Amino acid sequence: ATATLAYQINSSNQAAGYYIDASGITHGYYRDSDGSLVFPIDPAGSVGTIVFGNNDSNTIVGRYADAAGLTHGFVFVPPDQYVTYDFPGSTFTSLNGINKRGLIVGRYLDASGIEHGILVRVTNGGSDRATGGTIPQRQTPQATVSQPGTFKAVEPAL
Repeated sequence: ATATLAYQINSSNQAAGYYIDASGITHGYYRDSDGSLVFPIDPAGSVGTIVFGNNDSNTIVGRYADAAGLTHGFVFVPPDQYVTYDFPGSTFTSLNGINKRGLIVGRYLDASGIEHGILVRVTNGGSDRATGGTIPQRQTPQATVSQPGTFKAVEPAL
């Protein structure tokens, strides 16, 4: 990595952030409380991922850009659950932080290019896209990969 940035640490000492690889591409990661690094966190279709936060359940939030130039918010639940959230009508959505209750803060751009703050939450149903993505690998000798599980949805909290 040419640069590594940590954005948040939870009460279990799990840190989340992103790194820039030798090609200049950003990828998400988290550092587990045992010191192992888990990466890359890249939703399907990502050409650049930024992770901004994780809560005490280690639910991770961020954003990624796709090849068409659109930016999508996403939630990642380790070891392998991704869901994408796009604010209706927006071409740029970013999920920037999550608390222990699962409330997520972020921002989006409207059709006029004006930024707005949003408050959304993780739920057990909804219409958001379960996107799949890279299953990050734990960088320890006991690495395991789990099969994809059930996905959660994101919806406005207010």
